[in-house]
Amino acid sequence: IVVTESHRLVASCIIQTADQGTYDSSVSINEMQVFLKGTEFEGIMMWLTGMEDGDTSRFHELDEDGSSTIEAEELSLAVAEYYYNVAGQEAFEHIIEFSKRSMAERERSA
Repeated sequence: IVVTESHRLVASCIIQTADQGTYDSSVSINEMQVFLKGTEFEGIMMWLTGMEDGDTSRFHELDEDGSSTIEAEELSLAVAEYYYNVAGQEAFEHIIEFSKRSMAERERSA
């Protein structure tokens, strides 16, 4: 799977949303479950954590360094996999536009 700048943008927005202002370029499974529920990112959170289908957590598969967090590049790969294989192109285009708007709003309010 090829990771593009659009995947990185979405991953960055997910991290900023899940970090709730403590942006450290990584996100824990707990941050994802707490802060992404009810957001535009809930679908990918459910898929990553295994909450969607009761499977084992994909989060831990991506956490290659065993830090109990996934960093931006690991999350970018997950974003690419999720939108290529699960959610589809239309959902990906929607989340790109949402992420662009969200990042622009954060910059304006900073």
